[in-house]
Amino acid sequence: MAQRSGGGPEPRGDPPNDLSARPLPLVPSSGTAYRVHWVDHAPIHFGREKKWRFDDPLGEYGVVYASHTPEGAFAETLLPPPGLLTPTLSLIAGSVPVSATTIGVHALAEVRCDAILHCVDLTGEKLASVGADASIATGAWRISQRWSRAFFMHPSQPDALMYRSRRDPSSLALALHDRAGPKITVTSLGGLLEPQHTRLLAQIVDRYRIAIIPS
Repeated sequence: MAQRSGGGPEPRGDPPNDLSARPLPLVPSSGTAYRVHWVDHAPIHFGREKKWRFDDPLGEYGVVYASHTPEGAFAETLLPPPGLLTPTLSLIAGSVPVSATTIGVHALAEVRCDAILHCVDLTGEKLASVGADASIATGAWRISQRWSRAFFMHPSQPDALMYRSRRDPSSLALALHDRAGPKITVTSLGGLLEPQHTRLLAQIVDRYRIAIIPS
């Protein structure tokens, strides 16, 4: 078992002590990503609250989350957490209830890459090369936050982490470190219940078997 400098064992799942000496599995990312944000908030916020999966556990740098697809951004932000789909909440067997009020107070934003982002690829076979496994995107947040910081401090200075969405593993998600700020432009595309998103919302409802609960 690997040892920390103080002599104690590493907690299960933590980054290895020699991560800074290992080459990172970096992949380029360009084009457009998406995020869902509160209608009355700015479409971008590099949070330092230490409350989400890849936030800095020390709060010294900010992180903003996005998805490669609008559907993935919706799933990550607005699908109810596992365990809340009780029979009393489901309108139809197998449906996923989401309140119209919740949808109505959120908007979709476009995250455009103005320069190539260098992302740590956490999506497949290269996980083992950095001493990680798929639990980095599904396990305890206190562990994944320590991984986020270890990657941020790596000499390669990656812009972001690319991982599979926990709510929809077919969708890729991004945790963008604030050093990526100069490389992106974020523009709000309007509230999710606005007419321009009618078709998209219908596709999301069908994809995730959503039952929209009236306000």
